[in-house]
Amino acid sequence: MRGGRYSGSYTVEAAWVSAVVILAVVTTIQAAYGLRGRVVQAMVLHEAVETARHEKGLTAQEVQTRFERTGVRLELQERGGIIDGQAAADWWEVRIQSTKFRPEEFLRRITLLEQLEEGNGGSL
Repeated sequence: MRGGRYSGSYTVEAAWVSAVVILAVVTTIQAAYGLRGRVVQAMVLHEAVETARHEKGLTAQEVQTRFERTGVRLELQERGGIIDGQAAADWWEVRIQSTKFRPEEFLRRITLLEQLEEGNGGSL
């Protein structure tokens, strides 16, 4: 390296290092977009299950049709008061189960708790 001349090996090594760095950045970005897609589909499925759980006038199939407009492939089924939802992509799957919302059951339980609280001197 006399007289301002550099060896060509620096250029070759820099090319290899920059290629490895760019490959790592691209891989990280692809993984982030894959994770984002899974989270978005899981959120759409959760919203669909909650809608089917709370809406009395809609069946699970009607809710599924309504949410298919989002582009997420999901399947909703109602069996014996349980809403079963599933969304799947190429290599992963999300499944959510929830019971139908029954406000009268909730009110009965709250009333029972209030009666127990009054009968026990204010403590459960």
